[in-house]
Amino acid sequence: MLIFGGFAIYGTYSGIRLPSGTIVNFRDIGPIAAGLIGGPMIGIGAGLIGGVHRYFLGGLTQIPCPLATVVAGLAAGMIYKQRKGGFISVWQAALLTILIESLHMGLILLIARPYSEALQVVKLISLPMSLANAIGIAIFTLIVSKSTGKRQAKK
Repeated sequence: MLIFGGFAIYGTYSGIRLPSGTIVNFRDIGPIAAGLIGGPMIGIGAGLIGGVHRYFLGGLTQIPCPLATVVAGLAAGMIYKQRKGGFISVWQAALLTILIESLHMGLILLIARPYSEALQVVKLISLPMSLANAIGIAIFTLIVSKSTGKRQAKK
């Protein structure tokens, strides 16, 4: 939890800060990775670490981004639980991440105000964040599955 929470914080600091306070980042990789290998509690814990850190940075997306980071860990953890600890494929992990990032953008549009600024932010960050996080999780999944011999669960 602590390691992947640290990755979430690193993903925030490695991002690009916009004038609105929004950060184009790869923060969600940490909680998603944590959830995929440790389940919902580990994913939520890593998401809380990264999310609380993000909250204190402020800005237009001060509420939706931390919330999305926690949800990312929970969603990945639920996949872990549904697959009874079996690891998902690289493509499934990338698709999951794109879906999570879509939810992330939706939360920005629902919560951040003024809406016109939130819409501009989503237009600007949705593609780079979705791609960066999906590629990061795909690489993580590939490394874990190859180095640990973790097999995909049978349905």
